[in-house]
Amino acid sequence: MKKKEKTTLAALSREDAIKELALLKKKLATMRLERFTKQMKNTREGRQIRKKIAVIQTFMRQKELTLENQ
Repeated sequence: MKKKEKTTLAALSREDAIKELALLKKKLATMRLERFTKQMKNTREGRQIRKKIAVIQTFMRQKELTLENQ
């Protein structure tokens, strides 16, 4: 994931981050189904989506902790 992508994800509001997270999880579920039915062309994309989900969750948790400490 490029630095520019991470900065755009970090700038998302909580509601937008939750929507993006739900969208990525749904996409990951469909990709897993395609992989098991051997319809998937790009197997690496699943890894990229999982990393993107982790980054979004990390930024959400960081924002949550900064709000608690203030």
